[in-house]
Amino acid sequence: GTELRNGQIYDSNRLAVSALLESLPAMVTDLGILPDDPQSISRALSSAAADHELLLTSGGVSVGDADYVRNVVASLGAIELWKMNLKPGKPLAFGHVQNTLFLGLPGNPVSTIVTFLLIARPLILKLSGADVAPPRRQTAKLSSAIRHNPGREEYQRGILEYRDGEEWVEATGDQSSNRLSTFSGADCLIRVPKQVG
Repeated sequence: GTELRNGQIYDSNRLAVSALLESLPAMVTDLGILPDDPQSISRALSSAAADHELLLTSGGVSVGDADYVRNVVASLGAIELWKMNLKPGKPLAFGHVQNTLFLGLPGNPVSTIVTFLLIARPLILKLSGADVAPPRRQTAKLSSAIRHNPGREEYQRGILEYRDGEEWVEATGDQSSNRLSTFSGADCLIRVPKQVG
């Protein structure tokens, strides 16, 4: 990679979301990287809302000093849902810009991918007219303990194995929401209920 200047991060979300969209029945317009500027964001979203059914963003919907997307969407339409009791992915936003649906995914890479899989993917399938089946769920035994603070349902990246006729699952390392490497080799999400420690 290219060396970054202070305050910059690599744009992994755009690549990940683009790859996830490839398998879906959607025509995609990539608006690129928008600057942390409310007027630029407003112009881009207003223009895109004119001829799109869904606006999908990554980042800018949390509470940071440069998180302008949520407020811009509220000024152009409405935010109908903000924040979910979900880890990773709490700062998700849903609403509309003019008459176009808006879904704002969190900015942390893992949060972006997990919320895409759980929320954006089924939404896009539903908008395309497809029958949307719930995610396949199965029970497995943990190969090793998982740390979890009760309060939010959590989805950790895992590897599912079949041993001696039983299903076992193991988390793929540090589960922080910036650890994109946890998807390397992962073939499932481990759902940890919110009440479990």
